[in-house]
Amino acid sequence: MSEVAVSLQSPGPSVSEAPVEEEREPATNEQGVVPEEFLERVVKMKKEIVKYLDDNAKTMRANVTDKTKWVEVLDRYGVKVFSPKDKVNTHAELLTVTEHPRSPLEVFSFIRDFANRTHWDCNVSKHVRLKKLYIDEKTDLGYDITYTRTQPIAGGIVTARSFVNLRMGEHCSKSGSFVESVASVDQFLNEEDVPERTDYSTGATMFFGSGGLFEPINGGKHCRITYLTLTDPRGWLPHTVVNQIMPGELAGYFNLIKTVMDSKKYEYKLIPLGTPKGAAREGKEERKSTKFDDVIVQKSS
Repeated sequence: MSEVAVSLQSPGPSVSEAPVEEEREPATNEQGVVPEEFLERVVKMKKEIVKYLDDNAKTMRANVTDKTKWVEVLDRYGVKVFSPKDKVNTHAELLTVTEHPRSPLEVFSFIRDFANRTHWDCNVSKHVRLKKLYIDEKTDLGYDITYTRTQPIAGGIVTARSFVNLRMGEHCSKSGSFVESVASVDQFLNEEDVPERTDYSTGATMFFGSGGLFEPINGGKHCRITYLTLTDPRGWLPHTVVNQIMPGELAGYFNLIKTVMDSKKYEYKLIPLGTPKGAAREGKEERKSTKFDDVIVQKSS
């Protein structure tokens, strides 16, 4: 997260010893990780992307609220991971539910921070915003294109994986919840291959329907995270191996967020909530927030 991108390794929940860096602007595609002409082609379709990510969010909500669909496969660190009761697809389909001892505003602000992700999450070597689509000038919420690359493992036998994702982040003022809608750009374009990478990483996929909800609980002091990860790391790894490893990786990742935030080692800015203005309003008059109230996922019997 912001999007969930976990490499298939398990270093265990720990806080990096790297020093806190000075505040800096989110990195962009200056590193050239994706061909610029490809990004320009995608940006021209930004109005269609907005609808796509809104539909993605609705699909995600329908899936996480269907209690009959899921069965618990892991309960670790206070994080529960669910798999489809009747699994059809070969790629990983996992629902993660946990409660965080901080508010949705604090949690969502922390995971949206680009500056420190590669310091506290040793699974990730790069996490940047490639392009803004519709972004609120004040809150930095809205629609964008991001790039996340994992670390190679096993001495490079398993190469780095990277995700070029379309992403939406939105605050629902009525419920106090935040929602994240994520899907890889190749899903939107309906192309077989993900964009060519210039850093020799293997292009991976977040499928349509991925994303999550960050709801207030206990009077708004704490946060319930409900996150649906639909992903395929691609490459030569068998899907059976990925499906076995991923639940533990997700539990470790969400627990790591708690551990790092409790350490207070990394500074981050709280999202300044208010009336959206600027670019995020362009082409979106009278837009209503997607409602994700009262999402409770229980263990299937």
